[in-house]
Amino acid sequence: MRELLDELEALLGDGVGTLLAESGAPSLEALVRTVPPQLLASLPPTDRPLRVLAAARDLAAAHQQPRVAIAVGRALVRVRTATLGQEHPNTLLEAAMLGAIALRAGRPEGGPMLESAWLQLRSVAGGRDPRVAVAAQNVAGYYVREGRLEDAEAALDTAWRIRKEHQPDAVGQVAAQLGEVRMQLGRPAEALPLLVAAYQDAVEREGPTAPRTVLRAQLAGTACTALERWADAVKYLRPVHAALGPEDDDERRAAVGFELGLALDRSGVMEESRRRIDEALRLTRQLGKRQGGPHPELPNRLRSMARIHLQRGRAGEAEGLLLEGLEALRTLHGPASVEVAEQQVELGRFCLESHRSDEALGWLDAAVSLLTSSLGATHPKTIAAVELEVELLQRQGEQAVAHRDRDLAAALLHRAFDLGSRSLGHVHHRTRTVRDLLAKHRLQ
Repeated sequence: MRELLDELEALLGDGVGTLLAESGAPSLEALVRTVPPQLLASLPPTDRPLRVLAAARDLAAAHQQPRVAIAVGRALVRVRTATLGQEHPNTLLEAAMLGAIALRAGRPEGGPMLESAWLQLRSVAGGRDPRVAVAAQNVAGYYVREGRLEDAEAALDTAWRIRKEHQPDAVGQVAAQLGEVRMQLGRPAEALPLLVAAYQDAVEREGPTAPRTVLRAQLAGTACTALERWADAVKYLRPVHAALGPEDDDERRAAVGFELGLALDRSGVMEESRRRIDEALRLTRQLGKRQGGPHPELPNRLRSMARIHLQRGRAGEAEGLLLEGLEALRTLHGPASVEVAEQQVELGRFCLESHRSDEALGWLDAAVSLLTSSLGATHPKTIAAVELEVELLQRQGEQAVAHRDRDLAAALLHRAFDLGSRSLGHVHHRTRTVRDLLAKHRLQ
């Protein structure tokens, strides 16, 4: 120990006092003793003091001791700068690590520090250096926090290519990160191969029931769900659901259970599907009550379950879920929101399928009004709702003609023509069809 302490004092020089003051450690020996003896014994003699400091930094970060981790990280940057220069790749890598630790500790300077070091390191070391991959994976986390998903994808793509070429043993983690980002970008087809590779890597290295393996199985299952590959989704999500234990929160239980239930339903496993979805909805409602309002995922889950009920001929249950979802959306987004309008369109479609045309017209009319005021008459969502309403009015008008109620037919078809002309235009096929009906039956 004495020899190692002498090496550290020689390396740090006047920086020993700064390190102790910033870290709060009573002595250099106390700081070194945070590194387990077996780890100390395994360190090669080359650069041993630097490796000890790096180990102390990483252990402090892992054990939620940001003051110590940041202080040691600063000491490493100072040493690297003094011995190698400010623009050496090793110096820049230490600066990137320091930024990442500061970012995780909630320090506002952490993100910009990390990004600056990453950009410089990439410029100095090139696109094939393993040190660039380390910084790239860290800066990607910062970009995701900031909502800069395209930047995160670019950084992770760099890291993935470097790992594949130079460090294939470390490719699993970056594949998982890159797959997650591509899922957030709405590209599940590109994400799935990466997530499956990351899962298989975890199975081989840690076993099928290890926490990391289970988490990666969940990511792969979610990608399969997005792609409607239902049998594959069941394959990945069923062991995830089975692995959930008391330490897992209700948020995760609800998410996994609902996705699994949906995949089971689409795969024809009806009874297990019902159990999983019912349990997930119960948990989702409970989560909302604890949070003082509807859970953000409740409307989507209710809508999916309503569709399942409709497919099974349970129209009453389906309508109840859609109405519950509408009330949740009103609370979550406001009564005049686009989300409420979209649910009203869904209810309009439901009433149409249930042969309740007048109720369907009421829902669609309200939805068109909301969408027009929120998004404008030419927005695709508004146009889709208008097309549906014009089609319904046309159908009702034709039925009135068949029943020789010319006054009602004229009122319905004129209403359809006015709405179509205003929102769809005179040349739209639905507007033209209504105009032709008015002329054909002389309802001008």
